[in-house]
Amino acid sequence: MRITSGERVPSINATAPGLINSTVGIIGMGDIAYEFALLLQAFKCRILVYSPTSPASRWTRPDNRYPQTIAHERVNKLDEMLGEVDLVSIHCPLTPSTRGLIGREQLARMKRSAVVVNTARGGIIDETALAEALLAGRLAGAGLDVFEVEPAYGESLGELGKMNNVICLPHL
Repeated sequence: MRITSGERVPSINATAPGLINSTVGIIGMGDIAYEFALLLQAFKCRILVYSPTSPASRWTRPDNRYPQTIAHERVNKLDEMLGEVDLVSIHCPLTPSTRGLIGREQLARMKRSAVVVNTARGGIIDETALAEALLAGRLAGAGLDVFEVEPAYGESLGELGKMNNVICLPHL
């Protein structure tokens, strides 16, 4: 966006801080979360996991479904990890208990430099609260490929679709 709008941006100023040695929070422990966690190992990330429905042994012992163990720390409450993470990535189903799981209160606990990524299901994040946090500078950015209203495009994206610190994609 910056370059296409005519700004000259030296590459050293355009690069993101990156993932190396970051603390990443993962919500959920299914197959996609597992593959994501495997990728994070290459970046030497500290991995915090919130998944109240997954067995305590998940990712700690090799099995047929998850053959490689992943070093991680389980948290019992979502709020325990939100203030520590540089990135939170959502990988849980949309259920009555996960609808609105990330709202104003949860976003307020996060670092101003943190990023939220939701590739799971729309409705898990309160999009109005997310837009407010981003506009107020209480959160650095968001990556979304799922939305409360789908298919998402144009005006259905609301404020999130107009922000430079939000990446919106179709559900991939």
